[in-house]
Amino acid sequence: DRLDPDAVIVAVGAEQIVPKIPGTEKAMMAFDVFGHEDRVGKRVVIVGGGAVGVELGIHLNSLGHECTILEMGEYIVAKAQLTERTAYLNAMREYKVNYLENATCTEIMDKSVRVSKPEGSREADTVIIAVGTKPLERERDRFIDTAFDVINVGDCVEASTIVHAVHTGFDAGLTL
Repeated sequence: DRLDPDAVIVAVGAEQIVPKIPGTEKAMMAFDVFGHEDRVGKRVVIVGGGAVGVELGIHLNSLGHECTILEMGEYIVAKAQLTERTAYLNAMREYKVNYLENATCTEIMDKSVRVSKPEGSREADTVIIAVGTKPLERERDRFIDTAFDVINVGDCVEASTIVHAVHTGFDAGLTL
């Protein structure tokens, strides 16, 4: 209030979605893994086969872990552009990242996860949740009356990609 700005660009980001799976308190959240890879066990199950889950699987396997990604949809990294998806699939093959499609995690236990596939379960020293993000709406909306022009950008508008964040930030700059 004491600054009395003419315009405010709000870029407060997003938070990770915690799915309603029994045992999630035993899992790590994807954003908490980077920089703390030493806390991750040898056998890893990643719940969520979007870009974050796949990048995390590639990264961890490159460090010597053995990751299996569970994707509940029909295709892994389904929302990626064709060239991005091709690069992801090639890297997953190169680093031997396993994945199951049409596989839902139904329970997280101490050393395994229950999966809705004929295999039934997967052993895991560490389970990582990477099912997506949602805008930080409450934090974003605190800025509504701070200026004449309040422009929301990036993940606080729609949790998406870096391309979306850059474009909305660019558009905000053009508007001002």
